[in-house]
Amino acid sequence: MIDLERPPRRPAAWHGVLRQLDCPLGDEPWTGVWRRAAAQIADGRGDAVAFLEEHLGLDAGAAPWAARSTIVLEVHAAWAGALPTITAPARADFERLVQSQAALRGGRRPRVPPTLGALLVTGLGRRRSADASDRSSDAARAADERLVLLSEGPYAGVLPPGRDPEPWRRTSWSLRLEHEAAHALFRRVFGRTPRRLLDEVLADWVALLRVEGAYDPDLAKQLLGVEAEAPDGGRLEVYLGAFRAAPARRDALGLDAGRLPSPAVAARACRRAIDCLAGLPPPGDEAALARRFCELSLKRLETFAV
Repeated sequence: MIDLERPPRRPAAWHGVLRQLDCPLGDEPWTGVWRRAAAQIADGRGDAVAFLEEHLGLDAGAAPWAARSTIVLEVHAAWAGALPTITAPARADFERLVQSQAALRGGRRPRVPPTLGALLVTGLGRRRSADASDRSSDAARAADERLVLLSEGPYAGVLPPGRDPEPWRRTSWSLRLEHEAAHALFRRVFGRTPRRLLDEVLADWVALLRVEGAYDPDLAKQLLGVEAEAPDGGRLEVYLGAFRAAPARRDALGLDAGRLPSPAVAARACRRAIDCLAGLPPPGDEAALARRFCELSLKRLETFAV
């Protein structure tokens, strides 16, 4: 098993270490409280919003929710261990949760783009550890509590040709969960949040393989919003907007911070990576897929080749 507390410093050393990766990873101690909460809510004792307010200190304001009773807390078995999720079927409620968690973490309440349907929230226990002035190793691990916020509706706001809306809505929820679970595995293995365009391409690759059973490059390009030579809207535009707003995150293509790629350049790099992924033989099992995902995460998008 990888010693996640002492990861290798040199990228080349990761390849040997990743061969030891055996997924799913074990559950982390902080997941216990989420399991107990999910069981209590399923028994009719409390609801998901009340738990978030009590456990995290979430302040979503006094305005009524669109459909509070439909918001569901679950804990899913994922590659990175148990992964708590909150599903808000009403779009207004999902956006409110996204904005409230941003405010909880000290940021502004952001505008939520229509293509955003899921979010991996990390470091949830950091505020509690700081408030308690607890600097123990157990507190540090608990500070990295993770939660996935999920919405319903078409993945990336896209209804692919030939897909019926209702089955695609259900598929979209599963795609979102698997996409964010891949991000959670990246964070647990590499110790940081994935923030590159390549990470989004790879998370979609994993999600499509696990949910659809095959990787359709045309569908992958459509879902990312890079199928056109000159992309207009879609998830790619959202990611590039985040890079523009945060100079520290401008290494989107492995370029220096002063060279933010144009949408056309970024889309071209993403299409090339997607075509390369489509040429890979299917991994033999889920553990092999997890190892391959982590190995590919060491690459740079602008030189992607497999």
